[in-house]
Amino acid sequence: MKIRVPSILRTLYWKRKQRSIRVRTWDDLLAERAFDGASLAVVGNAGYLKDARLGSQIDEHDLVLRMNNFGVDGFEEAVGRRIDVFMTNFSTRIVNYDNPAVRQARWIVSSRPNNFRKYRRQGVRDVFGRSITAGMHRLGREVVYVATLDFLCDHTRMLGEYPTTGAMAILLAADWLAGACRSVFFAGFSFFEGRSHYFSDRHVDAARDHNLIGEKELLSGKLAGLVARGTVTLDPVMQEYLRPTNKRS
Repeated sequence: MKIRVPSILRTLYWKRKQRSIRVRTWDDLLAERAFDGASLAVVGNAGYLKDARLGSQIDEHDLVLRMNNFGVDGFEEAVGRRIDVFMTNFSTRIVNYDNPAVRQARWIVSSRPNNFRKYRRQGVRDVFGRSITAGMHRLGREVVYVATLDFLCDHTRMLGEYPTTGAMAILLAADWLAGACRSVFFAGFSFFEGRSHYFSDRHVDAARDHNLIGEKELLSGKLAGLVARGTVTLDPVMQEYLRPTNKRS
């Protein structure tokens, strides 16, 4: 017979486990001096990258951000090999904690807040503090930079669903890091149109859990001003996917 552990005891267990981890916010990441005047490449996992041959262009940047179940081995010509920032939602269904490239990351960033209770009225139906703690222990890392609960709540309310990790990476770079960095280059975001990932032939139906149309509209407007000012550049294929009249499949 399986014994069900009360939720309060599970919470106390994970809070105790988290004592060995330093949890900071995205604001603290912005305070890291390495971002001041740096060129940053934010690399998604869209399938079109397999044929894009952007590897050398990506690796030329001072800092490179990658996310979740990315892969570089065998794809260096397409996506490069460097990683400085690893952003993840800490989902055991998505993240490959055994990926040796993750160990190279200087900063670990969570796309989710460090909450230990649910906020159903605000749309937060998960306790992310547990998965963040478990993931950090699996990675053997001590410092993680997390999104705030208010930020996730605001965007979940706006979209009706949790933002994807890709959307959160774009928001982090556009709303935080672009203010410190000299330039930001985005590549590999198709909002799950076309082939899902460059490292796999498996199709992922992310529309079941996320508002991809809403994300595309939100981010298109946000990035347009930064592109116009010259702070941000997009790879040509991503630029096409962000066009409001885009009808690609």
